[in-house]
Amino acid sequence: MEKIDQLSKFILGLAPEVSRKIKNSCWNIKKVYRHKHQDRTIPLDHQIGAYWAKKILKEFNGVRIDSEESEDRSGKGEIIVRIDPVDGSKHALCGIDLVASAISVTYKGEVVFGLVINPFSEKFYWAYKNRGAFLNGRRIKVNQEGIETSFVMREDPTSKLFRDDAEEFRKCVKVSEIIMKNSFRSRNIGVGSLSVCWVAEGAASAYLGLSGTTKLYDIESALLIAEEAGAKTCDLQGNPITSSSLAQLSKKGGSKKHLDRGVIVAGPKAFNQISKLLRQNYSGRNARYIAARYK
Repeated sequence: MEKIDQLSKFILGLAPEVSRKIKNSCWNIKKVYRHKHQDRTIPLDHQIGAYWAKKILKEFNGVRIDSEESEDRSGKGEIIVRIDPVDGSKHALCGIDLVASAISVTYKGEVVFGLVINPFSEKFYWAYKNRGAFLNGRRIKVNQEGIETSFVMREDPTSKLFRDDAEEFRKCVKVSEIIMKNSFRSRNIGVGSLSVCWVAEGAASAYLGLSGTTKLYDIESALLIAEEAGAKTCDLQGNPITSSSLAQLSKKGGSKKHLDRGVIVAGPKAFNQISKLLRQNYSGRNARYIAARYK
């Protein structure tokens, strides 16, 4: 669809300016909005969300902006632009230069374009559905290594889960421990969009999301990038990860169990290794990890 292509190219053209705005603003953060579940929102979240929305809606009709920051949601139409203005707000708040901005375009429930911006490294990851994944214009592919020779990125649960449900916390730690024991190195950085993109470019062999707070806005764009780069993706029960499944978990009434919200993104060899390890070593409630779908 020509309009979607034009919109995607327009969004990609805004990436350098968004990157500059985030980088220049991260050191001037003074006010923080506190929310439940250890979340933090800073003015920069709204500034970047509003910038994306204003620029896009000025040029395109029939587009709905769905931002993680609810006050920045606007517009109507079948084409949805979904935005996580600043992934890693807590890092920005602490002066840690490890943040991202993620944006995707969906049409009739299918993600057709995804962009993840790393402002401090000036790396722009993007993908068009069925057209491959790119990093600053260079085509990227997942690596073919196993987890014993390559990094595995993780997102672990927070202390809040331990206070709320110690048993579920221990299950998540058990899963994480299995991977750490068998991988070359395991890293937990807390920025899901970037972690998934590192798998896409081959810097890491796998991503394991156990935070339980993963939302549509966080990784929808990165998942498309990873899949177009050759990654396999699923939840911790072997089911496909879709926009609708992520959205359902984010809604009130969705599963409250962290392991039901788990995400795996990996290259072929690493995916098979993780699948085997979890089936052999984990016998908890979610023992059906990674069903035969990817044999």
